[in-house]
Amino acid sequence: MCPPTYTTSNFKASPNRYLYTMSRCSVSSFDLGCAKTTNNIAILLVVDRMEHLTEYKLAVETVNCYARMMGYIHKVIVLDPDLDTIKIDSEEIDPVQEIMEAEKAEKVLVAGHGDIGVVNPHNHSLFDYIQNTNNSILYIFYNRIFNWEISSGSYLARNTNYSRQLLSYWADYFYRLPNSFHGSDNGAIHAVFMDKFTDKTVKNSCNYLWQKSRSFSMLFDYEACVRHNLGINREIYEEIEENTGAILGRITILRKGRSWVRDSGWTASKVSRNDFMFHGWKTSTMNKPVFNPWVFPFNDTTFDTEKCSAQSTRVHELEEDDQWTLKAELIVNQTENENILEKLINKTQMDYSERVTKLKLIESVVH
Repeated sequence: MCPPTYTTSNFKASPNRYLYTMSRCSVSSFDLGCAKTTNNIAILLVVDRMEHLTEYKLAVETVNCYARMMGYIHKVIVLDPDLDTIKIDSEEIDPVQEIMEAEKAEKVLVAGHGDIGVVNPHNHSLFDYIQNTNNSILYIFYNRIFNWEISSGSYLARNTNYSRQLLSYWADYFYRLPNSFHGSDNGAIHAVFMDKFTDKTVKNSCNYLWQKSRSFSMLFDYEACVRHNLGINREIYEEIEENTGAILGRITILRKGRSWVRDSGWTASKVSRNDFMFHGWKTSTMNKPVFNPWVFPFNDTTFDTEKCSAQSTRVHELEEDDQWTLKAELIVNQTENENILEKLINKTQMDYSERVTKLKLIESVVH
């Protein structure tokens, strides 16, 4: 087996950005090369600087290993560090749209930030999240557990014209962000939902909160206003063509605790059989008292990518002594983690209700 390597190619549409493709052998641009892919799924991870590949080393290696075992394509997008704009996360959206355009043969793309890693591949498949939704659903987003945000950190998209157009619309918010504490791509996705999935009479009703935001708390005010206008319980969103009434596209937001990824810190990195991917794996924050803390979860001191074979080892056949073996003290039963997360969800519901009351909105039910 040859070790993971990086290959680089310029984006034609954006010559200042570069794409690094990780695979089992040297390949060119968008060609996986040495492993036949299945399910037409591509995983895209976005990193804003080349040196951050070291910062996200474990996350990138685990996703790459998982992709190779499942026969998925895995691409790491690295934005050119010479760009003045790379610190604005919405800039990360545009190259994903470019790859979707170039890779139309891939039916589903899973996009995510570079600090998302696989902690427990056993009995988990990204394809299951696609199969469990109606074919008319073109995007799958999810609710963050600790607040009422629509997460921009990871999402699944069917590679259609509508999906690419919506992603481009989202990316264009980079040029429309207010001069405020705007939340970059995460703030912008809420603006996109207001533009696309609310009545025109309320589309701009939360903008004043976004424009005056100066802190996370004020940003959360804006997002609470958005979720109130969208309907906090709403799971299916349809964009309607104004003149004809035709449905242009459908999107879903998974309920709290139902997605493929979550922050590891809320359960102190404890893992149960339901857990699949963890967010927040940055080398600089490992074992540190920070927001969303995490510890190295595996039994071995390093993650052995040499044990990652393409498709010859299916996830459900992994041996107990493989590179995915978790530290014993981190393994808990499903109920223990669910109880912790349920308490957090209940607290979030109360916080949301208080926020809605403070903003003098008509309170709606959260769950």
